[in-house]
Amino acid sequence: LSVRRDRRAWASQLLLPAIFILLALVVASMLAVKESMPPLRMDSGMFIGTVDGGATNLAKDHNQIHISGMTSHPFAQKVGEAFMATASPHDEYAIFPEDTEMFASYYMRNVRELSSDFGAITMRSSGDDINMTLWFDNQALHAIPVMTNLWNNARLKLLGY
Repeated sequence: LSVRRDRRAWASQLLLPAIFILLALVVASMLAVKESMPPLRMDSGMFIGTVDGGATNLAKDHNQIHISGMTSHPFAQKVGEAFMATASPHDEYAIFPEDTEMFASYYMRNVRELSSDFGAITMRSSGDDINMTLWFDNQALHAIPVMTNLWNNARLKLLGY
């Protein structure tokens, strides 16, 4: 009520703080450095030795990724070649015998033996359709985005990029 009667109080309580805040924002925007950050590269080489979540005493210098079902279909062969073409220097692809069902049970049973695995790729074809599964190690949850990134890089390679 007293602010409505006293114009100086109204100006000092509302108008002057608003002007100072506006002035500070203008100065801060003029002094701001507009520099873009470099792109972050997601590479499976960043995660060497982290597949077992620190549960291993072995020093690893690569990540092993199994591929199964490459010869089941001509397109599956191209997909496997695209995966291998986009591999980082730290990835080692191992071609598994062609029975995808056998590989799935092998991969689920032999987790300890596959301690240097980062993940696996299985491809199964029925007619003209191809079903591809990306497997990841359940102790290395960072393998999920890395395997997805490997698939995206392989897709871009297949598209000609």
